[in-house]
Formats: sequence, C-alpha cells, structure tokens
Amino acid sequence: MCRLFVATLFILSGSPGWSDTDVDTLLSNLQFPMEVDVNFQQTQLSPLLKRVNQQRGRLRRLNDNSLVMWIDHPRREERRLANGLVTVRRQHAGKERFRQMQLDPQRPSHLVLLALEAVTQGNRRMLDRHFDMSVQARADSWQITFVPRAQQIRQQLTHLLVSGQGERLTHLRSERIRADGTLSHWLQVSIDPVPAD
Repeated sequence: MCRLFVATLFILSGSPGWSDTDVDTLLSNLQFPMEVDVNFQQTQLSPLLKRVNQQRGRLRRLNDNSLVMWIDHPRREERRLANGLVTVRRQHAGKERFRQMQLDPQRPSHLVLLALEAVTQGNRRMLDRHFDMSVQARADSWQITFVPRAQQIRQQLTHLLVSGQGERLTHLRSERIRADGTLSHWLQVSIDPVPAD
C-alpha cells in the first residue's frame, strides 16, 4: 500500500535560472508550502493489475514537516510520510486500522518515497547516495530525472521523473522499462497547481 503514497508539491523561490544540468540550483531553491491543500489524481498501471487504477484526494504538508495524503476516491484513507516512515490509516467495519512501515532504500517502491521526502527537504546528500540526477529546462518548464545507482533497483525502477512549470510541480512519474524498450509499469501523479478550496 505504501507504494501508492507517491505525491508531493513543491515551490521554487525566485525565477528559474538553472542550466540543463544544474540540479543544485533547483534543489537549493525548493520550498514546500505549509498547511495548503492541493488536489491530486494518481494513475497506476502494473502487471498485477487487470485495469488502470485511479485515486483522487488532497495533499498537504503539515507544520511538523510531514506529508499527508487524504484519499477521497475510491475509498477514504490517510497516508503520512515523515522521517523515513509511512503511516496508513483507514476505517473498516467501524474500526480504525493503522499500519506503520520503515522505508527501506533497497526496495524500489520505498526508494521513491524516500526520494520525495528528500526533494521536499532539499536533502541532496540522501539523493546523491541513491541516484544519479539531471535537470532539463525549457522556457518555464523543467524536469528532474532520478536514475537509481544500484543495478538491482534499476531492474524494477528505471527512473523517476519529477516535472513542473514555473514554480510548481505538475507531474511525478515512476517507470519500469524492459530491455526491449517497452514500458511494463508506470505510476503517475498529476497535481492541480491551484490550492484546493
């Protein structure tokens, strides 16, 4: 379940002025707005799924620096990412179910979440430990490509793409590409740049 918690929003302070490969410039200016709800939609395709799976809800960064995702559809659920931990809460048969998991960077789905946490905090040390990174920018649009350093991870997670326009993130996408170039798995999160009502 924690693999589905792969959404975030961040804001670049100032005007975009980085070169195509200037990851430091981008990361050093990242700031995540506090206590702002943002609508999102998540779409996932996996060999284990017989159809595309979609979820909708709201995302917020709390004052304690945790990232919280409230899923409204297809079922209500809360997921929280903080300090390398994922916490999931949901109601079932009138009772609250609770699960907490320590993220393991040797598991691809966990590494995606650790990368999101590091990006929102500007934690270049963690990102350098696990990824090779590059930035491509054109006009007011940009994209960071994260490629796992570990070969065993790349067999399941080819890369993570974080892209946006101007000062806002608009998409996050993780992909697994087979040796023949075909796409076997993808997970995409689209974020509405306008704060939710």
